[in-house]
Amino acid sequence: MTRQDILDQLAAHRERVTQAQAAGDRLAEADARAHVASSHTLLGQLAEGAAELGQAARLAFNENQLAKQGQYLYTQALLLSRLPEHRAEAEKGFTQARATARFSDDPDTEVKAFQRLVGLYADAQDYDAAVGTLDTFIERLTELGRDEDRVTALRMRASFNLARGATRMPAVVDDLEAAIALCEVMGDEKTALQLRMELRVTRDFMRPDHVPEDFSAFIDEAESLGDKALLGDARYQAAASAIRAGQYKEALIHAEGARRAALDAPDPVRYLLACMLIAEARDKLGDRPGVLAILLTAKVTLEDYLGKWAGQQVVLVLNSLEHRWGKEGVQIALKAYRARVKQQNPEA
Repeated sequence: MTRQDILDQLAAHRERVTQAQAAGDRLAEADARAHVASSHTLLGQLAEGAAELGQAARLAFNENQLAKQGQYLYTQALLLSRLPEHRAEAEKGFTQARATARFSDDPDTEVKAFQRLVGLYADAQDYDAAVGTLDTFIERLTELGRDEDRVTALRMRASFNLARGATRMPAVVDDLEAAIALCEVMGDEKTALQLRMELRVTRDFMRPDHVPEDFSAFIDEAESLGDKALLGDARYQAAASAIRAGQYKEALIHAEGARRAALDAPDPVRYLLACMLIAEARDKLGDRPGVLAILLTAKVTLEDYLGKWAGQQVVLVLNSLEHRWGKEGVQIALKAYRARVKQQNPEA
């Protein structure tokens, strides 16, 4: 659709507004204004679109069409949330949409408004406000019987509490345990497994002794479920736990498994994370040529997957090696790496 097509549509919708006003049909006018707002949005005119939706919401309210009013308020707030200078108005709009949707028995709009409100607080890193909103949201989801949404909300609250600091760790554990119990009731084995791993990692961080957690059962379960992403996660967490405990050879085994699972998926993000763990473990074991090998391999693989730009994250790590090893250390490692490549590929 060209810009001119959108402008033609905008003119047609405005004409509908005029006709509805002449006929005294407020609901038709509200609907036409919502379409005007849609055209403004396509043109990138978000403030203008939000203003039209505000008028549509008032018209719906005057006609006692509260479900429509809630939907217009939600969409208006959605546009305002994309304009940093209107963040406070967006927050107010989502709050009003949530209340109106609840009063008009429109749970879908109510849930979306809650989610967007939490997202606003998260974007601002206002985790106290995010958790406070989630407290109310989770209670409401329990009333509505929306267990899948409740699992998502519990996981979000756990992550925000984690960001609030160590004193909130018991609350993090409580939310993850509650989410696991819900998944088991729903028969969602994959999400339950993922959550149990998150809980294990959380408890691992809470332990002062740095004894590595045993992830073998999780690895076996992920394999039985046939979920390569979960298998990669289990291997990755096992590797990270082993590194924290200083068991670098064990970490290498699991990190290699995570890398293979990410290649099979394929999952470039998990692949990069696994390669970083391999590099860290090799560095701790004194295998600097091996560090260069995995980082250079990761760079080439990511560029093959996603394009040249994807290798830049690895380049940053490679550039940081001189600070860690010194210029001479890098040169020695590079020479050893080239000799290793030559030995493995004599014709190279």
